[in-house]
Amino acid sequence: MTVFFPHEKVREFQEDFIKDIQEVIKEKKNLIAHVPTGIGKSAAVLSATLKTALDKGLTIFFITPRHTQHKIVIDTLKEIKKKFRLDFSVVDLVGKKSMCGLSGIESLGSGEFGEYCRSVVEKRTCEYYNNTYTKKGVSVKAQAFVDKLRGQCLHTEELKELAAREKFCPYEIACLVAKESNAIVADYHHILNTYIREALLKKMGKSIDKCIIIIDEAHNVVEKTRDLLSSRLTSFNIERAKKEAQAHGFKDVALWLEGLYNVLADMTDARQEEILVKKDDFIERVHKVKFYKDFMDKLEEVAKKVREKKKRSYAGNIATFLEKWPGPDDSYTRILSRDKNYTILTYECLDPSLITKPLSEQAHSVIMMSGTLMPVEVFKNLYSMGAIVKTYPSPFPKKNRLTLIVPETTTKFSTRSEYMYEKIAKRLVAMTEAIPGNSFIFFPSYALRNSVYEKFKDSTRTIFLEDPSMNKQDRTELLEKFSKYKDTGAILLGVATGSFGEGVDMPGDLLKAVIIVGLPLGKPDLETKELTKYYDKKFGNGMEYGYFLPAFTKCFQNAGRCIRSETDRGVVIYLDERYTWANYFKFFPQTDYMRITKDPTERIKNFFDEK
Repeated sequence: MTVFFPHEKVREFQEDFIKDIQEVIKEKKNLIAHVPTGIGKSAAVLSATLKTALDKGLTIFFITPRHTQHKIVIDTLKEIKKKFRLDFSVVDLVGKKSMCGLSGIESLGSGEFGEYCRSVVEKRTCEYYNNTYTKKGVSVKAQAFVDKLRGQCLHTEELKELAAREKFCPYEIACLVAKESNAIVADYHHILNTYIREALLKKMGKSIDKCIIIIDEAHNVVEKTRDLLSSRLTSFNIERAKKEAQAHGFKDVALWLEGLYNVLADMTDARQEEILVKKDDFIERVHKVKFYKDFMDKLEEVAKKVREKKKRSYAGNIATFLEKWPGPDDSYTRILSRDKNYTILTYECLDPSLITKPLSEQAHSVIMMSGTLMPVEVFKNLYSMGAIVKTYPSPFPKKNRLTLIVPETTTKFSTRSEYMYEKIAKRLVAMTEAIPGNSFIFFPSYALRNSVYEKFKDSTRTIFLEDPSMNKQDRTELLEKFSKYKDTGAILLGVATGSFGEGVDMPGDLLKAVIIVGLPLGKPDLETKELTKYYDKKFGNGMEYGYFLPAFTKCFQNAGRCIRSETDRGVVIYLDERYTWANYFKFFPQTDYMRITKDPTERIKNFFDEK
């Protein structure tokens, strides 16, 4: 079968991936694939799906959680278009807020922006929207602008600049171009959020059964889908909503919100940080303050008034929560917790398959791919998809990577002590001194990182510390400074769940080693316990699905920072005795050639001495 491959040479194992995709698309099936870094998954999946999409009038949706990946996909499609002289259109979509040309929206959450956007569109006070749509439909000028964009492959920043220059709404222009587009690059929420997906497809005049859905970095889908279906109410939001009600003359609503605040306070157990809450118990308590539905409707009135002058409304957020709370019990849990000075009530989804299963049944095909979908069968079960599962070997030379487990220390909670922190620090110093270049070290938490860092002695390396308050610019500047030490060697002490654990590329000789200290196991809180209980009932192994898998996925993402190209050489070290235990060791892919050693320093020196 013909494929539109953009490069001169197909990489090792890339051809297998392409053939598997072709077979899946042909049979209208789904694929869940562990595709290690270096195989070239974007080029493979696009070249394998585009021919079928063009021949059969299908639309490709490539969704990814990273905006940097959008550009890679767009550039790949541009190369295909140029090499094969094809005529097709591509649209790049990010969140509507990110595409908006209005100022002063930066502080809004996505939900708040959505409410604000709807408000200004309905009142026709948005210049960009009014220039794009008249009361009768698409304006003549906007349609002419859309016609010029057809057949192009524009990155979202390019489209935004062109549209904003003409005072058109970039998002609406993108959706108009998408009507005749063959490929659409988008964010997770465009497809995984059922409400947004259905509205978007209707707007674009497309049907889900005529779509090939490609989901990149698919390990993130577990958390993303659960977040999309969850909702929360905080005492902080109630206080802010009360001020909104008072400021706009809704004295009765302000009193009801005071009552809602007291409902959370009365439900709180001073002896426990968190408790499970029954759906009907909360509803009955709210009823005593004000009839539940009337309360919701009145909060929406307040929100509408607030949005006439401001973009954000806390009353609107509470109304949304109250609307979601009476939802189903199965696959959900309800938890009341205390966080510093505030009380938080959450309606928490436990099951990602509530979104992924129907999506896989409705679309022409769904292709889920990631470099850390291990074990792939476990992810198939989590997503409850009828799918073919594949695991592809790493294309990088085995001689270029040394993977070690060093079992002499542990971050297990019961063993944590000043003695253990010092022992871990001593081992880290010895290993990093043997590495001829830069090292990343990832810890389960900032608190543990700081405790070990205090014990660092005799290290000749410059040490950088990740700070959770860093913004994007701060992180970029830190990496630039860190990279300058590639010859003499520096150490970056970060956290497994932090900003440097995923999506950071340090190719070539910029990074020589990644050391993962302990296991980034989730806090054994009520949510985790409810999650493991749920998966125990569903799969018979709740700890594996709800507790161990998320931790190992983070570990593998951290480890992936080291080897980014076929010429890179580096060391990945797992520092904790638990990695040698059978119920932990089974998570490692057999192709990793793990070595267990109590003398890592000598092995590291020998590895880098090899030519």
